[in-house]
Order: sequence, then structure tokens, then C-alpha cells
Amino acid sequence: MPLLAWYGLVAALIFGAGAAASWKVTSDHYEARAAKDDRVALEDFETAVLGMNQLSAALEVSKGESKIVYKTIEKRIPRLVERAVYLRECVDDDGLRLINEAIAGKLHTGEPVKPLPAPDATGK
Repeated sequence: MPLLAWYGLVAALIFGAGAAASWKVTSDHYEARAAKDDRVALEDFETAVLGMNQLSAALEVSKGESKIVYKTIEKRIPRLVERAVYLRECVDDDGLRLINEAIAGKLHTGEPVKPLPAPDATGK
């Protein structure tokens, strides 16, 4: 084999070795960067989990401090029933008037039939 072919072969081998070394260095560089990004993400996650654990502990403490108290509140309101409903008469005078108006087809105007009483001395 001529000397020039040997030089070409050696140059090709050196070039190939350089390319392989460069590929290996680049690969290692990207792997190192990915590992660093993973570590940073893990640290951020651990920090977030720690913060959530602290909030959860504070919530449990505040839940323990509060308690539920049930109270029964009774109010009695005096009420005077003026109409005797369901005793002997089923319909009083106003009810009978409304039934008669409904039968006659008259429209209810919403105005009282009887005049309203005038206020007394106390204004009631």
C-alpha cells in the first residue's frame, strides 16, 4: 500500500476518534444537564411538599382549637287567632263573599270591602 493511502487511513482514524470523543463529550454534557435539571425539580417538589405539610399541620391545629356547639333556641310568639276555622263553620263572611264573587265572575280588585278604621289617640 502506498504511503499516501496510509496517511489517509490514519487521518480518517484520527478524525473518527475525534468525532467519537466529541459525541461522547456532548452526550455526557447533555446527561449532566438533565441530571442537574432533575435535581432542581426534585428540590422544588420537596420544598412544595414541605410547605403543604406545614399548612396541613396548621390546619389540624386550628381544627383542634375550634369545637362545634349545638344550641336549641326556642322563641315563643304570642298569636291571636280571630277566626274560628274548622270548628262549625267552614266559611266566614269574607270567604262567602269571595265565593259568591267567583261564581258571579267578578274580578277581585284587591281593595278592602269594609272601610279601614281610623287611628286612635296612640296612632295605632
